[in-house]
Amino acid sequence: MGQIDRPEFSMKIAGHSSEEMFNRHNTVDAEDARQAVDQLQAYFANVDQTLDQAEFSEERSQVSN
Repeated sequence: MGQIDRPEFSMKIAGHSSEEMFNRHNTVDAEDARQAVDQLQAYFANVDQTLDQAEFSEERSQVSN
């Protein structure tokens, strides 16, 4: 994942001034993580991942006119 794996990158985004502060706040409860995964699975189970190319082309041509 490149820079995302590095704490410095996350620290800069989150505004943590030290690695100690980052580590103190960089905790994930196992139950929270499980609930997040369950919510994502439920969301993606209901997502229609098909795309009708003809409809897409028509929509694009209407937007550009």
